[in-house]
Amino acid sequence: MTLDISHAYIRNMLSRVRAVHNINITGGEPSLNVKAMRYFLSNLKHRGIHVARFYIVTNGSLSSISPDFVETCCALYDYQTEKVEDTGRHMLELSDDRFHKSAEREKVVSRLSGLSFFRDAWSVGTHVPFQGRKMHSRF
Repeated sequence: MTLDISHAYIRNMLSRVRAVHNINITGGEPSLNVKAMRYFLSNLKHRGIHVARFYIVTNGSLSSISPDFVETCCALYDYQTEKVEDTGRHMLELSDDRFHKSAEREKVVSRLSGLSFFRDAWSVGTHVPFQGRKMHSRF
């Protein structure tokens, strides 16, 4: 059974804020719940809630290069006020998850590398909390 964030929870949470500095979207795998990400963005816009920055971590599965996920990430990037060019930070990051097939990972990196707000954490040696090599090496 999969448990996704409910629209009621999103509405309730957003009814209590006017602006947000940083929103982290992680998993499970965010690319498997594009519907919730779009609903979240729609509610942000409807309520006029400003977001300085989104941060999304994907595991590099093929769903992270689906047109719906990529388009939604682009829409979130357009909505946020801090752009990569201004901060040097990346909005969409591929975790250094060694449990996914390397052939898929190469395809994902190749497709997402065209996005100015994308970074492959594995290639730059950073570790995403709770998804990085150090955490997985305990198993």
